Amino acid sequence: MCGPRTCSCYRGYKHSSQNQYVCHPVCSTPCARGICVAPETYSCYIGFELSKKNCHVCEAVCSTPCSNGKCVAPEICSCYDGYELSTKNHYVCELVCTTPCSNGKCLAPETCSCDERYELAEDNQQVCKLVCSVPCSKGTCIAPEICSCVNGYELNKTNQYICNPICSQTCSNGTCVAPEICSCYNGYEFSDEDQYVCKPKCFSQCSNGECVAPERCSCYRGYQRILQNPYVCYPVCSTPCIRGICVATETCSCYVGFKLNNKNRSVGEPVCTTPCSNGKCVAPETCSCDYGYTLNENNQYICDPVCSTPCSNGSCVFPETYSCDDGYELSEVSKFVCDPVCSVSCFNGICAAPEICSCNASYRVSAKSPLIANQFHVLMEHV
Repeated sequence: MCGPRTCSCYRGYKHSSQNQYVCHPVCSTPCARGICVAPETYSCYIGFELSKKNCHVCEAVCSTPCSNGKCVAPEICSCYDGYELSTKNHYVCELVCTTPCSNGKCLAPETCSCDERYELAEDNQQVCKLVCSVPCSKGTCIAPEICSCVNGYELNKTNQYICNPICSQTCSNGTCVAPEICSCYNGYEFSDEDQYVCKPKCFSQCSNGECVAPERCSCYRGYQRILQNPYVCYPVCSTPCIRGICVATETCSCYVGFKLNNKNRSVGEPVCTTPCSNGKCVAPETCSCDYGYTLNENNQYICDPVCSTPCSNGSCVFPETYSCDDGYELSEVSKFVCDPVCSVSCFNGICAAPEICSCNASYRVSAKSPLIANQFHVLMEHV
């Protein structure tokens, strides 16, 4: 519902930051690869569908399940480490073992699992030799049930038959999979500057922000994300821009026909190219007259004073205020009447026009009688 120039959004909606007359639906959790179309309701982009486990997450859709891999984009499979896409079926990831395992079988990428009482040879990971009851992973059985790791590996602290790869530095957001080789977790990729650092990946570049987690942008100071696009950070104005939009941090830009108020830089004032006479500018090129004034029919920037009663021999100069023409003065009886002025009093008559006397009935102006000094009387004779 709306009041004058004010909209109130329905429950589950909020004002648009760009237009006070538009209400957008509110979703409490951002949705990657989708948009908020109704309160707490998401619609995924083409090629994605809502996760069955999390209604706030849009997952990529592959019409055929990815074997030994995961669907990372519409109809695109990404194989797990040690697997590669089949040349015959791009939904199938095949195990990679370039050399057949001797006395064992390939159960993991480039890794042989030896038959019972066999273990991997030190110099050939595809060859199993008989020694220990439990094969030494990345090592050699040097004595009954004792493993010695190959160079670049060390014994697992909880399992004496497992040798873990050694990385001289901790793999950030990843794991050490071979000597001095890190493998990034899903959603991360290697940094260009450091082979031990995996940085998060975002499907789109973060505008006015940086990618801080997989598909998650963190806005720079003075910016914030909107639900419609989680990869774009828009500038923030702590005070809403009235008749304008926020174009930079704490910076408003007015709509066409408005200019920023000199004292309040978040308020846009309407612009009238010609100053409003006896009124104020209330909209672009639109004047509103002060009380007691009305807009001139021929000039939209001029407000004329209003007098409720017409005044003869005078003009309306202020609301309900008259100014008499030359030779006239306001009547003592009515402020709406201008009486003519005669510099000398008319005896036996009235002043009918400036300096013109009109005699009473049966009287006329005497041609013989001069003006009497200092009394300013006009003598009239009886007819």
